Formats: sequence, structure tokens, C-alpha cells
Amino acid sequence: MIRRFEIRTRARVCYCLSGPVVAYAVRTLQVLHDAGHRLDAVELEAWALASGWDPDAARLLVEYIKGVLSGHRYRLRETVGPTRDALRHWREAVEAPKQ
Repeated sequence: MIRRFEIRTRARVCYCLSGPVVAYAVRTLQVLHDAGHRLDAVELEAWALASGWDPDAARLLVEYIKGVLSGHRYRLRETVGPTRDALRHWREAVEAPKQ
């Protein structure tokens, strides 16, 4: 649930991954993976397509997921991506009671 929350909020209307969106998505995947969250490429591709992503962008997301899972460390701009305490904020947002 946490991985979907962050990707959805940062790329809600993005139909193709490029530039800062790629960096943010990859860093988000890295943060979640490094924290022990399971990244399911098939599940996330299905979510992206159901959320209106362009099929090419969804396939590119899968490639980034596979890269993160295989340990590839991407060279990304330091200023783009989740903050150091983002994981805590994501968990709080997911666990917050619905009003």
C-alpha cells in the first residue's frame, strides 16, 4: 500500500515517464525496497495501466522495478526524490484513520 500511495501522488496524471518523474519514481522504489517492502512488477504495472498510464510508461516502470530488485543503483539528480523521512510520512498516511 505504501508504494502505491507515493507513486500515485507523484505521478497521478503522468502518462509517460521522463526527467524528474523517472528520478522520483526510481528513488521511491529504492526507498521502499531498501526498507524491505515487496515490489511486485506485475502488480505495479497493472496498477499503472488501470490508473491511466500509457502502456510504454508502464513497461518502463517495470524495467525500473526489475533494476531496483536486481540491485542496480541508478545515477539520479540528488535533488529529486523522496526526503529522508518520506517512508515515515507514507506509513503515517496509510495508517491514519479515515475520517
